[in-house]
Amino acid sequence: MPISTKESSLHRPRIFALTAIALVGALVPAIVFVVRAIRRPAPPPPGARFPDPEGLAVGADGRLYVADEKARALYVLAPDGATEARLDTHPDLSGGLVSTGGSLVVTGPGRVLAVRNHDLVEVDLLATPPRVLALHGGPGTALGPFHGLEDVTVGDDGLVYTAEEDIRAVRVFRRDGAALVETRRLPMPEEPESVHVRGGRLYVCFPKAHWVGCYDLASQGLLWRTPRSGVGRVRVPDDVLVGPDGLVYVSDQRNDRVAVFDANGAFVRALGRRGSGPGELRRPEDIAFGPDGALWVADSLNYRLQALDPVTGASLRIVR
Repeated sequence: MPISTKESSLHRPRIFALTAIALVGALVPAIVFVVRAIRRPAPPPPGARFPDPEGLAVGADGRLYVADEKARALYVLAPDGATEARLDTHPDLSGGLVSTGGSLVVTGPGRVLAVRNHDLVEVDLLATPPRVLALHGGPGTALGPFHGLEDVTVGDDGLVYTAEEDIRAVRVFRRDGAALVETRRLPMPEEPESVHVRGGRLYVCFPKAHWVGCYDLASQGLLWRTPRSGVGRVRVPDDVLVGPDGLVYVSDQRNDRVAVFDANGAFVRALGRRGSGPGELRRPEDIAFGPDGALWVADSLNYRLQALDPVTGASLRIVR
């Protein structure tokens, strides 16, 4: 039986709705593809010194120390940016690898304590040949393996702190000769990515939950956290430190910037913006202050290191 004009008009809204849903379903993947293509940077040029710089530290003498994840190597750069040493493997280490591109901290001229997979290695990169000073943790050792080891730092109290995401904890160690001895284990509410200790305060990044917390180190009480919304909200924070000016600096990966907060957690300013020119960033990783007060950033998806003015965000130097 033919469909009446009245019945046909009743079906039209449903047909239009189904057509609209089909069009949206077809367009969404295309829009997502275009957005991803816009955000995706160009691949590193052949022979790039830093195909994926993640770990970054600056010595008191101005030397730059870099851990590159794709190169799986540690670098020491002179203050002018020239490579003084590069170390990929060492025969004294199981598996040979010196670094998997994670965090590192300077322990002396030419010396770093660096994250591997389940342990920490301390090396003298400027010795001839480079020397392994100590290996901390790992399967079969007295200390045992670390658990999702993400970061290592030395606090202004001289203790060593690690961020371990698999156990949601920050662990604290004292040195006993060449060994590390655990003294405290601080439970965290989320998976910690990085840790920084200064002035009796513990600063921790929680990238999967998109916030940074400041804790009282003695009581473990939360003093403040970064805002849940607004211009001060961080997205995938990767590293945190207190600058010489007493402000708190956070590498804010998803926002392609460094977010700056005061000692009470109020948002102060942002340094950098998305892009690949001077003063612009793409997925910033570790940050560190140089002895001249410049803020160095591992500008990972721009395959470079960049020094920023911590007040204006202006680019001071670029090292590729």
